Amino acid sequence: MKPFCQNEFKAIQKLPKIDLSDIYPYVFEDSAILRRIKEYMKRYKDAEYHFDFDYEFAKFELLDCELLSDEEDLKVLKAHEFWDLVLKTAEGKVFFYKVMNFQTYFLKKDQNMQWKIWDNYNPNLERVITTYV
Repeated sequence: MKPFCQNEFKAIQKLPKIDLSDIYPYVFEDSAILRRIKEYMKRYKDAEYHFDFDYEFAKFELLDCELLSDEEDLKVLKAHEFWDLVLKTAEGKVFFYKVMNFQTYFLKKDQNMQWKIWDNYNPNLERVITTYV
């Protein structure tokens, strides 16, 4: 989970450019989680947000990860995550995102028998997608 989340954080740092190439190895190309990431990234790009590199506390931390279910064809993980970042527009609009939450990730094996994320539950999804755009 940590490499996926770290790469999502790196993708946010590239705004307003959308580059999700580092995320693709961890998710199914047709997955709901990837569609949601693309949606919020497009909204942020359209709103002309960029990552505030001057905010010295920006980080992502995976605090804990627990295996909830371990089946042959499905794994369910609960991740305790901390996201702290600031996005800004040239006009001065600011989006502070400082959230500690639990996300649930659902993993399945791909055609090469590698575990990948095919969905997740993020309790803050509505805030991420709509509140600041």
